[in-house]
Amino acid sequence: MTSDANASPMRYQHAATLGAGCLVALAVAATAWWSAQTAPLARPFSSQRQSNDRSVSGDAPAYVQQRPFDAIGWLAWAGADGAPQSASLARGADAKVAIASRLAPFDPQVLRSQALLFAARGDFHDALLWLDRVAQLGGEEGDAALTSMLAFIGGDDFHSWLATALAQHNPVVDALLLRACRANTELPRLARFVESVIRARPIPDSAVDCIANRAIDANLAPFAQWVWLNGSKAVPKTMAYVLNGDFEGPIDSGPFAWKIHPGGEYRDGFSARVRPAQTTVGGKNLLEVRFNGRTLRPPVAQQILVLPVGAYTLSYRSRPSDALSGNRLLWQVRCLGSTTALSPSERAAAVDPTGWTTVTTEFTVAAGCSGQLLTLEAASPRDIVDGGRGSVAFDDVQITRR
Repeated sequence: MTSDANASPMRYQHAATLGAGCLVALAVAATAWWSAQTAPLARPFSSQRQSNDRSVSGDAPAYVQQRPFDAIGWLAWAGADGAPQSASLARGADAKVAIASRLAPFDPQVLRSQALLFAARGDFHDALLWLDRVAQLGGEEGDAALTSMLAFIGGDDFHSWLATALAQHNPVVDALLLRACRANTELPRLARFVESVIRARPIPDSAVDCIANRAIDANLAPFAQWVWLNGSKAVPKTMAYVLNGDFEGPIDSGPFAWKIHPGGEYRDGFSARVRPAQTTVGGKNLLEVRFNGRTLRPPVAQQILVLPVGAYTLSYRSRPSDALSGNRLLWQVRCLGSTTALSPSERAAAVDPTGWTTVTTEFTVAAGCSGQLLTLEAASPRDIVDGGRGSVAFDDVQITRR
């Protein structure tokens, strides 16, 4: 009994010692694994671990002993934010960031601080390399790195980095392209960026829409169309001056697709929708507009066009529910940014036996009108005020060159 009682503490002591040994072994193994994973990131800092550290304040050793891994705390304590953005560097900035990189060489904020130091010295090549690595980490620092990269867009160092990034299928390229568009980067710099990417591969449709819409707003519709045709994977198989004029394809699927305002019968005086036709004559779908007698708030539908200089014929088919409702709305063409219609209000109309009326009108696109807007709108100011009753259907909207 006594021997067993004396033996039990010995067994517990042995088990505790063995457990502690296992924990130490696991810690050593985890450290070795982490070092192997992050060694590539550490190499570029080797050049910083030289005599620079000796110029840091003499209080550094004590600070490091008290806070062995608090790199950002060191930067704050030393009076530097780690993010110089001009060629005028604070005294000791190199040494302070070098100390931070020793304390936490893989911390994203420290990596970005190092990149911004390169930029402040004018070494944009290395700055972009490091901002790229931080951007790939994601999170808040990755987002901040993308923002820091915007200033480099358009420069030779940037396009040198871009060529390498495209060859490596770097995901940062698409993220930076969308960020540059949404951050209102100047169109000339943005245009060179997107052209370089599109000549290598397609870009996400979110970036296509953003860049194309910015170009359209700047009255650069031909460039917007080039971005869409060459950069998007969702380009329709068949092309025409009016895309999807028969309403058979997807609606609102790109910068040059239909933008149909659904309206609200009590708010806008109309409601509009693409619906299946009740007869197979003229196609499977049509655009239907219903009125309720209230003031109209057009436009009902719109599409951006890119028509070269020349003479054209606009035609469409309509089927009103009564004689008055068919005259409330007209399709018009205008130059982007202009309120003057290119297409006259007087139009030829021919009614066929099925009840559909084919309407045609002619217009001319002059030099300087590089982009146009096709709209379905009220035929006159009086029609806006009076509104309408009943409904009207439209189909086969098309423009042909004369």
